[in-house]
Amino acid sequence: MSAESDILFLRDKYFRFGGKACPACLYENGKFIRLCKLHEELREVHAELKAAEDLWMKYTVGPMGLCGLCGNTGMVDTTKSAVSPRGEPSGIKAPCICPNGQTLREHQG
Repeated sequence: MSAESDILFLRDKYFRFGGKACPACLYENGKFIRLCKLHEELREVHAELKAAEDLWMKYTVGPMGLCGLCGNTGMVDTTKSAVSPRGEPSGIKAPCICPNGQTLREHQG
C-alpha cells in the first residue's frame, strides 16, 4: 500500500477524530493520551469548515432558508452587476461559499 492509500484507509475505516478503534491514536490503559497526526489534521480542517459554515448561516441565509448570495444555485454571478467606484466592471462568476457551491467547487477540481 502507498502512503496515500494508507491515509485513505485510515480515514474511511476509523472514527472521524480518532478513538479507540484507530491504531495510531495513543491510548494507555483505556485512557486517551493524544490523537495521531492524521486525526489532528482532520480535526483542524473540520474546525475551519465549521467556522465558514457558521459565518454563512449567520449572515447570508435568508428567512426561507435559501442562500442569500446564490439563491441555492451554488454559483455567484456578479459579472453584470458589480461595478467599482470608477465605473469599471469588477464582478465574478464563481462557486458560492454555501454547501451547494462547495459541492460544485469539489466537482470542478
